[in-house]
Amino acid sequence: MSLMGLRHVLAAVLAGLILFSQASSDDKPAAKEEEKKEEKKKEAEQKDTEKKDTEKKDTAKADAAKEAAIKVLEAAKAEVEKPAEKPKDADAVEVKLESASGEKSDAQKKESKEAKAAAKKKDPEPPMFRLRDGTRLAGTPELKALNIVTAYGKLTVPIAEVVRVRFAAARDTGIAGRVAELVRELSSEEFDKREEAMTALRDIGVPALEALRKAAESEDEEVKSRAEKLVSEIEELVDDSDSEESQLGSIAGDEDEVVALKFTLRGRVEEQTFALTTRYGALSLSRNDIVSVVFQEGSTTKLTFQVPGTTFAAANKWVDTKITLTQGERLRITASGQLNLENYGQTTGPEGTTNVSGNQLETHPTGSLVGKIGNGKAFLIGAEYEGSANGSGNLQLGVSLQQGQVNGQYQVEVEKENEK
Repeated sequence: MSLMGLRHVLAAVLAGLILFSQASSDDKPAAKEEEKKEEKKKEAEQKDTEKKDTEKKDTAKADAAKEAAIKVLEAAKAEVEKPAEKPKDADAVEVKLESASGEKSDAQKKESKEAKAAAKKKDPEPPMFRLRDGTRLAGTPELKALNIVTAYGKLTVPIAEVVRVRFAAARDTGIAGRVAELVRELSSEEFDKREEAMTALRDIGVPALEALRKAAESEDEEVKSRAEKLVSEIEELVDDSDSEESQLGSIAGDEDEVVALKFTLRGRVEEQTFALTTRYGALSLSRNDIVSVVFQEGSTTKLTFQVPGTTFAAANKWVDTKITLTQGERLRITASGQLNLENYGQTTGPEGTTNVSGNQLETHPTGSLVGKIGNGKAFLIGAEYEGSANGSGNLQLGVSLQQGQVNGQYQVEVEKENEK
């Protein structure tokens, strides 16, 4: 090969090497870019994997904490609802939680309600006997009915229908005659006898009130003065006693009071002995030892009172019934009886008379039965009153008079609904 040919061959080889070198140089940036992309992709995948692992760990921790809290909640509820002592003869009602939220199935709710209702249900309270020495005794009488002799014949009332009985104080053995004798001795010429009679009448207390009120109208100044003093003392003691004692104490007259579920009647209870079953065993009580018996709570309370004609409301004299009322409470009052207004030659009933004026309370008819509640405004009762209490306090009864010579009294029945 000639020198010229060799040169041409070398030139071609050199040109090829140059072109190859240039081509290799152009491919390097592309390769590097691809490598960078691949590296970023791997980094992203690694971060994503790490993130998922972290989330899984956090979720596992949260689930574990929630499960622990649920166990603590269930343990606490089980401890609270656990009965102190499970009755051997009672059906156990187990309350199970379906879930940690404390939800119960319908069946479980029903069982729970029945269990609560059974727990609240109590045996009826036995009748309460109040005795003349102040003792109160709960006991169940053996008799099945009360026999009462009334002005309209004999009635038999089943014990299950009896709400309350009050026995007349005058039916105590010899008490009526004893009171009358002591009142006469208030006019004795001997000072010691007058003092002894005062002491004895003071000890008898409420049962002597009716006779003492009549004696307080006596023309004998000694008798009048002593009787007024005793009435004031006894009434003060009554005012200081609790309302139940005052309302359920002995009643004046010689008739007992029987309050049944459907009516109230006056008469003579024939039963003289009450055999009782008490927590202390079997007991027998004499009728003469009993002041009152509460057999059950009726839907209404009915109480009777005597309002003497000398209860001058215009002079701020009242009979405190000890019946506490709240404003708006409904009540019904009925009254009967007559008063003799000797100063005016008039007789009147609870509705009063308009033939006489100037001696009455405010504008209420003279001699009428009036009432007031607490320190509220007086209102007319008359022979019958039904309405709402105009204030709050004890119901008080009086006669629309300022003063005068008055004989007679009103018999008043007050009825109010009991709370349900």
